[in-house]
Amino acid sequence: MLIAPARHFVVAAALASMAASASAADAPGAPARTYAVVSLIGDQFSIVSRRPEVGTRLDPNERTSLAVPDAVFDRIAAIAVEKALNDAQPGTPVLRALIRDPRLFALQDKLLNESAESHDMRVALHDLLVKAGGTDLILVTKQRGEPAFMTGNGKIFAPGSISGIGFYIDNVTRMFNSEHLMTGEGFLAPYAYIAVSLVDLGSMKVMKSKYGLETTMALPQDKKDAAHSWDALSAQEKVDALEHVIRDAVAIGMTGLIGP
Repeated sequence: MLIAPARHFVVAAALASMAASASAADAPGAPARTYAVVSLIGDQFSIVSRRPEVGTRLDPNERTSLAVPDAVFDRIAAIAVEKALNDAQPGTPVLRALIRDPRLFALQDKLLNESAESHDMRVALHDLLVKAGGTDLILVTKQRGEPAFMTGNGKIFAPGSISGIGFYIDNVTRMFNSEHLMTGEGFLAPYAYIAVSLVDLGSMKVMKSKYGLETTMALPQDKKDAAHSWDALSAQEKVDALEHVIRDAVAIGMTGLIGP
């Protein structure tokens, strides 16, 4: 199903399991709910590089942001939300909306609260999704947090902050692979730092919100001919790793958001 552009939104939406779930949604005493799913994490990914700690800096990391013209990562997040919804409530009607409006991505930090800056976007999003049949919105947004990476001995905490999706590059920390008994410097950590929020579309009120902060780690010494932490994963392995952490972060964010 395609929804026509509304207030400069360009939306591709698919209604899944509507017919199959109609009887469950219309059961006596059970209000019919249709969940619209919108992800706003995939317009770009970041490459965050740890700099040598010399002197005092406002930001101890170097950052590069790369635009993602396709909705591939938002689609991954939306599918993960839909899976969690149907695991919690089998047959749940889901409206998956892929929105690529740059203003919506830029305003996502303010989108959950009414303000002069967010008002028009909140009204446009409400009108679009309600017209399509949505009663509730599950919104996936970027969340800022301290870089933290799991190892076999616990967590490594890094300076600064990360948010959304991307890769953290460390070429400084001394690492040891207990499986291969190899040591080396640095690591590459794909990450997904997100928030998942349940919004009542009638009132645009946030009902629940939960963070999903997920990372994984690759060591350059485990990869033949990898002279730099960035080379610890191939191009395809980087994409696969981002998909993995996005799915895990969404699963954590969805935990307890929807009742059984």
